[in-house]
Amino acid sequence: MGRFLAFHRERKASVTIGMIPVAPEETRHFGTATLDKNRKIVDWQEKAAKARSNLASMGIYVFDRQYLTANPDEDQGRGFWGSRLSPGP
Repeated sequence: MGRFLAFHRERKASVTIGMIPVAPEETRHFGTATLDKNRKIVDWQEKAAKARSNLASMGIYVFDRQYLTANPDEDQGRGFWGSRLSPGP
């Protein structure tokens, strides 16, 4: 968990998600993400029948306290937590 928290702090991320590659046939069981070159999530699918990525959420999240308490309705309608996500190492 130390590396995960260090990654979150170094990136000054609002949210960090622990992710792992899974077999393509298993992606339907997970939320999956596509990353940009900076490892920021640019696309998210929740338990899609045919996922665009095999990078799956492990269900481990770190949130910046300020992010959780400020403007809780801001991301409604954009799915998941909008575009302010950084996947963990």
